[in-house]
Amino acid sequence: MHHSIAILLFAQNAKKDALDKKKGWSSTLRQTTAVFELLTKRTLQTVRATHLPFFLSSDVGNDSESFGSQLASSVKEVFEKGFQSVICIGNDCPQLTLELLQKTSIHLQNGQSVVGPDNRGGAYLIGIQKEDFQAEIFENLSWQTAELRENLVQMLGRETQLLPIFSDINAEIDLHDWAKKAKSFGELLLSLLVQLSPAAVFQPIFTFAFSSTSYRLRPPPVLVS
Repeated sequence: MHHSIAILLFAQNAKKDALDKKKGWSSTLRQTTAVFELLTKRTLQTVRATHLPFFLSSDVGNDSESFGSQLASSVKEVFEKGFQSVICIGNDCPQLTLELLQKTSIHLQNGQSVVGPDNRGGAYLIGIQKEDFQAEIFENLSWQTAELRENLVQMLGRETQLLPIFSDINAEIDLHDWAKKAKSFGELLLSLLVQLSPAAVFQPIFTFAFSSTSYRLRPPPVLVS
């Protein structure tokens, strides 16, 4: 079956995430890394359930290029593979569901763009049509600021469809706030932060959740089967 829509999971590897965000976490590097590993795994499970082609860029945020430059390059490469629309997501929004990805796909099929806004003025999802993508403009949006959502809507046009506002997980307090509303998955994430010995905390969880981490690939985006 031919697909005109692809998903791009744009997220750096878990250890880089933990290092970049360490100021917002009181847990150890190993514990925080485990949280981001599990967030990525959950996101991949949700993406796979769509049965859409998807690509993964996991080593973002290096010193040689800006975040916007790397994201624009990755989106451009997906379009160059022949897709007409791209759904770009990160790994730090555990509220992202299969239903929302399916809803985004329908909007894109109808010629509409989509933004999933986060509670800080950014976005946890961007659904963009090839005809609306201009790499230079996209690269120079106000990435990682409170103005991003407004910038995206201005670039994509008035017909842009907005998804519900969700929280992303950038700091430990975000995880605790979200887990108060969540059940099993929130409890599992919080269990990674419990201050116990590594053997007690990590061995059973890694056996359960991280049996395979071979999906981490470097940009340019690589199709993940």
